[in-house]
Amino acid sequence: MAGMDRKPSNLEFARLFKKYRLRSEIETLTELGDILAMEGIVYDDSLYTKWQQGTRTPHDRRILCSILTVFLNRSGVRTLQEANTFLESAGQGFLTDREISELPHLNKSIPFYVPREISHFTGRTSYQETVVKHLKEGNIVLIHGQAGVGKTALAISIAHQMKAFFPDGILWYQMDCSSMMDILSSIAIACGENISKVQDLSIRSSIVRSLTAKKQFLIVLDNVSSEKNLEYILPNNSSSGILLTSQQPAISTNQIDERINLQAFTFEETSEFFENVIGTVQSNENSKDIEKLYLLTGGLPLAIQVAAKHILHHNTTIGEFLKLLLSEKKTLKAFTYHDKNIHAVFEASFSKLNKIEKDILVSAGVFLGKDFSLEAVGSINNISASETIEHLRTLWRFSLVEKSVGRRYRIHPLVKIFVAPKITMKMRINCGIYFESFLKNNDLNPDYLNIVNRDFENIVGTINSLLGPKEWQHAAAIWTIFSIFMWHTGHLEEIEELGNKIYNLSIKYGDTKTTIHTCIQPFCILYYWTDRVQKARVFTEKGLDMALIINDDYLINMARMRLGRVLLGQNYLNKSLKLLNESRKYFLKIKDNENLMNTHMYLGELRLRKNNVDEALKNYNLASEYCEKIMITYVKNIFLGIIELNLGMIYFIKKNLIRSQEHYLIGLHYCKSSEENTGNSIHGYIGYGLLNESISDFDSASKYFLKAQKAIGVRKTREPKN
Repeated sequence: MAGMDRKPSNLEFARLFKKYRLRSEIETLTELGDILAMEGIVYDDSLYTKWQQGTRTPHDRRILCSILTVFLNRSGVRTLQEANTFLESAGQGFLTDREISELPHLNKSIPFYVPREISHFTGRTSYQETVVKHLKEGNIVLIHGQAGVGKTALAISIAHQMKAFFPDGILWYQMDCSSMMDILSSIAIACGENISKVQDLSIRSSIVRSLTAKKQFLIVLDNVSSEKNLEYILPNNSSSGILLTSQQPAISTNQIDERINLQAFTFEETSEFFENVIGTVQSNENSKDIEKLYLLTGGLPLAIQVAAKHILHHNTTIGEFLKLLLSEKKTLKAFTYHDKNIHAVFEASFSKLNKIEKDILVSAGVFLGKDFSLEAVGSINNISASETIEHLRTLWRFSLVEKSVGRRYRIHPLVKIFVAPKITMKMRINCGIYFESFLKNNDLNPDYLNIVNRDFENIVGTINSLLGPKEWQHAAAIWTIFSIFMWHTGHLEEIEELGNKIYNLSIKYGDTKTTIHTCIQPFCILYYWTDRVQKARVFTEKGLDMALIINDDYLINMARMRLGRVLLGQNYLNKSLKLLNESRKYFLKIKDNENLMNTHMYLGELRLRKNNVDEALKNYNLASEYCEKIMITYVKNIFLGIIELNLGMIYFIKKNLIRSQEHYLIGLHYCKSSEENTGNSIHGYIGYGLLNESISDFDSASKYFLKAQKAIGVRKTREPKN
């Protein structure tokens, strides 16, 4: 078997052992030891430490398979390849067919996007039976009810139950923090297709319907707020199941077959929950207090869970917690459940936290995205990562925060509402300082696009929270960096919406540099590439005039370069040439590689328009040289694609077809890998199609012309609505 002769490495085993343990959400080696002890494997914790440090490696295959079982059960190891790599790192080769059949949840890349099962999940038997029955019949089911009533927990439990029933996988999406475009793209990826270039919602929906027509998925749409866009995802066939959860019972689409109103816990379920969490003895001895707590909270599962975790963590009694709860009972504030005061339940647990734990919980409320990183919340509170993890663990035990993925956490909407009045402006400013540093310090990371996209909503929300005169400098600093990222990643509507706010406030506050930046960077680029060239020119000329007034050489030459590009688009070639040459001299003087690249690309295009092919070739070759010196990987890849496509075109004009083909293929590869906007792909497809046509390869030519035609249809949907 492949890999059998590879010499085992203690360090490789140590790396995988730690990686899969943490992915399994086993936070300490002691916790792992406790779990293995339940399987009859008992070792001193010091041995596990040696495994993780790479000074020892286990060689007992039975023990290794037991560890794999733990990791598989907790989704730490997810595929056969990962299991084999882990076993091989200990010098044990690959799994046998028998071992594979005996190990749980060992899938071959079948998607299962469901959160981990809820600990102490209680009751809900009749609801589960009803939902499972309808899903097996291919129905679309809506679970609706009050926030905190347990809709998501019920859906998670059902999804785990039905894993074997849906052989193509179970997909889970948070509707309150995911766009329909992203959801459709994710479903397509689960089917083995990448449709990220298709920007029209209807077309993307049609493709997904076609891909899923013969699939058996369970698709869970959690926290649906309205019927808007649901028609794009609800299937036309009954081979897949659809489960929706929502606070809104009246989601008005006639495709929903069954609507289930999830009620709060009954008293029996509340008692059963406390029995599961704190034990039978204490539960029986405190049945009257449980009844009082049930009546006070209305049986709302989230409130009951917070109360039980508080009692367990502080080793107190239900009666003592009730006294605290009653003493904390205040105004209803923002949220009620019938006539019960849910706020008091959170306040009771909040009051027992120490100051830093309170600050961490409150500061988590500043994030508007679906989750947040522990680094972000640690930075806001000026504490180390290890301290942050410890405090977040405490909050997690209270059910005040939830684990998301990796080193990220989230808080329940009710908790977010609870902490909102407690958020201070200092927390918001610290958040702004963090994201400014975050954007600057990660720009050399090859995974920069994904890293920043994970916090996209958080960054937009942070900018919007810092638009007052005293906090403005932080919003402006983030915007200066983030606006360029937004352009490169195609967030055109967000650029225009947020840009208008920034532009107007920068004028109001007298922040001339931010006004100039907004005019000559995001607005110039946005309006030029969305066919509003005259508007781009107006803003760029305004930015140049302001830069000349404050005599800022860098901004003056940035504005000249951008205006030269706009005038080139309007065919004012001589004016464009003058401005581009002026800016080129300045950027050469300060050794600004990225803007030298941009200037030479524009000069190359200008030379082509003047039919000076050799000069155009020189400029694009210079642009390529400067591009290679750019340190930011995603920027380099985007522009290398553009430059290579133009070199392909130039060599085609010069009838050097071999060089032309070489550059076109490289350019199309970069455009695909960097997911650059479809305008460049169209250019490449048409050019490469013409090249193939010129050598009588009509099949290849037709293939690339068809790709260009599809890309043209996609591009029409990119522009924001005017």
